[in-house]
Amino acid sequence: MISSYAPSLGFVRRTGIWETTGHIDYMPRPGVLGIRQLDLEPIPSWDIIASQTSTPRTIADSRSWQNAFVEWRFLGGSLQSGDQFEVNLQRLMDAPPTSFEIFREVAVPAGRYWWTRRELQYQTSTGRPLSVGLVVNWGDFYDGRSSDLEMTATWRGGGHVILGADATHTQARLSTGRFVATQAAGRLEYAINTRADFLGFVQFNNEDRRVDFNLRFHWIPQMGDDFYVVWNSGYTTDPTAPYRFPSRRTLARPLNGALVLKAVHRLEW
Repeated sequence: MISSYAPSLGFVRRTGIWETTGHIDYMPRPGVLGIRQLDLEPIPSWDIIASQTSTPRTIADSRSWQNAFVEWRFLGGSLQSGDQFEVNLQRLMDAPPTSFEIFREVAVPAGRYWWTRRELQYQTSTGRPLSVGLVVNWGDFYDGRSSDLEMTATWRGGGHVILGADATHTQARLSTGRFVATQAAGRLEYAINTRADFLGFVQFNNEDRRVDFNLRFHWIPQMGDDFYVVWNSGYTTDPTAPYRFPSRRTLARPLNGALVLKAVHRLEW
């Protein structure tokens, strides 16, 4: 393992694998019960990652798989109002070669795991001033069980202001312990005019016991030029820490902080 490795984009593309994905959708327009269009999957969609030693011929052998996600959408679609809904049955597989910590003091042992989950989704039309979404997912999880609840809300105020919030809550019970994971985020977008806007983002998660802020001001002096002022900072919410958010004394002791100024000028030849 590389010490203090932190990829700049926040993820690393996996190499040395075979990946196969596919789906077949049947999308009739019944024109009844306020349904605009159905979105059904008569054959489950799939995303399978197999080891590098596999070949296109042997990928069908699940013993070579590292991860698998299979989903059967037996009911889904959109309404005339613009609302969307889904009812899904999912089958997942993971084969971690070593034990890994999934939450504080809760680990998943190395092994080969298959589990089944059910999912319900509903999203109101994004064309409304206020749109909300709800996702409920429950079932087996590695060698135990878990239930997930995700809620989102977005308010668009007159073309200048957008407020958004989302929260995810997971309760899990594994052979090595139990945990409750919570993540919440809020977003503010304000268009001052056609050439200047402000973006504010805040996120909290109880696993890392921290809250993070991102503030960005964007200005376009003239077409082709951009000027950015960005501030990032993070604060601990650990109850054992001497300085923890939201105490005002904590604001002077961030876990990290960065002020970035960026100017872009495009030259025409």
